[in-house]
Amino acid sequence: MLGCRRALDPAQLRALETAATARPGALVRRELHGLAEAGALRVLVDECRFNRVLIVAADDWLRPDLLYRYDLVRTGEAEPNRAGVTSAARPRTAAGAFLPPSAFSQDPAAQKPLLFDTAALESGVQLPRAALDDWCPADDGAAWEAVAHAARRGWPFAHVPVPMRARVARRPSAPLTVAGLRRHYATLDGGWRIDDDGRVRPPPADAVGIAVVVPYRDRRELTLRCFESVVEQKRPGLELVAVDNGSADGSIARSLSALGVRVVRRDETFNFSRLCNAGAATTRAALLLFLNNDAALAPGALAELAAWAAQPCVGLVAGRLDRRDGSLQHGGVEVHRAAPAYEAGWEDVEWSLPEERLERARRLRVVEAVSAACAMTRRAVFERIGGFDERHYPVAFGDLDYATRVRRQGLLCVYTPYARGLHEEGASRRSERLEDFEGSAWWARRLGRTP
Repeated sequence: MLGCRRALDPAQLRALETAATARPGALVRRELHGLAEAGALRVLVDECRFNRVLIVAADDWLRPDLLYRYDLVRTGEAEPNRAGVTSAARPRTAAGAFLPPSAFSQDPAAQKPLLFDTAALESGVQLPRAALDDWCPADDGAAWEAVAHAARRGWPFAHVPVPMRARVARRPSAPLTVAGLRRHYATLDGGWRIDDDGRVRPPPADAVGIAVVVPYRDRRELTLRCFESVVEQKRPGLELVAVDNGSADGSIARSLSALGVRVVRRDETFNFSRLCNAGAATTRAALLLFLNNDAALAPGALAELAAWAAQPCVGLVAGRLDRRDGSLQHGGVEVHRAAPAYEAGWEDVEWSLPEERLERARRLRVVEAVSAACAMTRRAVFERIGGFDERHYPVAFGDLDYATRVRRQGLLCVYTPYARGLHEEGASRRSERLEDFEGSAWWARRLGRTP
């Protein structure tokens, strides 16, 4: 079934007509005027003669084997006849957020589905027709609300982890998208809010304790600025811990103590993972923020990170970090789909781009990893998965490894552009060393060695 906003491309229509010749009645053509997207979809679903519905936007290109791949994934589910199927999109002219299956809240005890990019649900979604039997769309509803309805009603979803469709044209956001988001989040427990610009605001976590852990070695000005930016967040009950990795300047510890920071001395070879773990072990707060000493938080960043980190289905959250020249230093990390099979293929999204060229980094997204230069996690999650891996990732890639283990727990990694900060990348250690990479499990695998 094709839900579309405008006339089909003639070539696409001919392909549909050719495919439908083998199944009489498979192609239903209707011109529906005066109906919003969801209303038109409701009419088409009611006329559907088959058991499953594939929602496709008119401006999408589909891989020829899409239905075959969907059937392979769906039949591997516990309830294949009930399962819906989604897939990633490879944008041709616009960047789109990858929506993993865990965004549909596999655990009923967790918060209901979190939708960060409605365009990811507007097309390429296959549903059992019965999932929409009791769906009554609003007058201004969008097609993605049908998918959200099925998820809220407990229908399971499978996911094809590779792009099965391409978005040919940009889908402009419309006021009905904001209205739809408000309808969706109104079904969740707590005080979720949707701003007029579509920003999703989770319930505040003002009463949840936060511990901030910052490893450092000398660099007095950077280290003090880092902690001052945290203190200026005016968050009551903060636990502030600085892990001194053999500083020669003893005055830094005294100045930090005057700010209310507890200093833990560790005179040893630099091991970022071990320093973070050691600092976290001295704290008791429910949320842990790991922060580089060459980073500084903008006002409001701590509250935004805490609100997301406190959500049961979120295991790790990080914000946007910029350089002094305004270019992007961190906008989330995703797997580069074109990377060779022997590489992890991590991609720093829109890294080093100036503000005017940013797109994905401006949006709230579910990502595959984030940088530990400024990342928050729940203590319960941190302790359950064993913290950072001190042995295999002493310096480089420890944050990516931690994010991978978080996702294996069925939890989300979230990037929010509304928690901002400054990061003078490499300023605390001047430069990355070859040994940082040679000592990591990632490098060992790249060379075909056993870590």
